[in-house]
Amino acid sequence: VVPHADFNFVNNLTNLLECNCNEFNMNMTEDPLRLEQCFLFTIIWAFGSMYGEKDGVDYKKMYSEYWRNKMGDSNIAKMPAKGTVFDYLPDEREERTEKECWKEWKQLTQKIAYNSLSQNMTDVTVPTSETTAVTYIMDAMVDKRRPIMMVGSAGCGKTALVNGLLKNLPEEKMSTRLSFNYYTTSAQLQVMLEA
Repeated sequence: VVPHADFNFVNNLTNLLECNCNEFNMNMTEDPLRLEQCFLFTIIWAFGSMYGEKDGVDYKKMYSEYWRNKMGDSNIAKMPAKGTVFDYLPDEREERTEKECWKEWKQLTQKIAYNSLSQNMTDVTVPTSETTAVTYIMDAMVDKRRPIMMVGSAGCGKTALVNGLLKNLPEEKMSTRLSFNYYTTSAQLQVMLEA
């Protein structure tokens, strides 16, 4: 669990709303459920994306159960009961039924082609539902020029996800790598930026 100031929650929410509130989701006349779904998806990820497991307690699952209980008490756009609330995103197809208004991230997860003769395994990220979701949100935030902070234990894939995002950026966007650690000072950072 990552400590957050209240302002950060609001900032996350407004940034993700900006990413998700497109013409399709804002079209209330054809499907009033779309805006509600957009907001629900956004608030779940804005407030709950930093949760994880700590000391044997799965805070992400607890957060998901909280939202499941909220959805059970009202008429808001209910997600399927399988998995967690983080396993779904709004289905943006034009023709859909009320039961088809959410789709699983695994439906967007791409298959990879890996050739051990021409590729190093270290250059390949095997997509999962979770990496698909995080990549989708990172792409949306980068498109709107919003900051992203990746948090997780060593070896969980933060660097691989960011490298994958940077590798797939269009040519008109530039990136550079800066290495930070516990001992990096502001003066060292300035030298790296000016180099």
